[in-house]
Amino acid sequence: MSFQLSSQRFFSLFARHSPFLFGMIVKVTILANEKGGQDVDKGTAGLPIHVHFVTQIREGARKETIAFETNGLYYEKGQGTYITFQEPNEQGEVKTVVKIQDDTVLIMRSGSVSMRQTHKKGEWTKGTYTSELGTFPLETKTDNVLFEWSDQKKRGQLFFTYALRISGSEAGRYTITMKLKESVK
Repeated sequence: MSFQLSSQRFFSLFARHSPFLFGMIVKVTILANEKGGQDVDKGTAGLPIHVHFVTQIREGARKETIAFETNGLYYEKGQGTYITFQEPNEQGEVKTVVKIQDDTVLIMRSGSVSMRQTHKKGEWTKGTYTSELGTFPLETKTDNVLFEWSDQKKRGQLFFTYALRISGSEAGRYTITMKLKESVK
């Protein structure tokens, strides 16, 4: 069985289900996960951090911004740097893991939505997004990946920009900025 979904309805539903990738009409600021980062990944010891996450979306003349704050963990494993946190989502819990290695960012989400997308500077990469609406192919062309972390100050920033296609249709240009700092209780 298959069904048709207009692109306007698709993007409207997608925005509700995935604020990480897609914008709402107004700027949203959410303070979530007051408990701290300990519960994010029970099996991994890491530095508890505060995450300020901002997504800017440009699609034609339209510009939208989404921001949220949460707590999570920062750790290094092998040659990668990992940031884990619970992402606020209307449909339920979403665990997000960001792996950074050189000029590549891998984003993995699980829970009420599921996503796996690699961002490699200068390249088109493929991924998937799954929600109650179904599974959709994603393609991104990443222009920039900048990551800095100070072990001394226990703070840093991840910045990357990309063009997005969903099921082959252009879906705008995205700028992600994650400001990270040690969470002090």
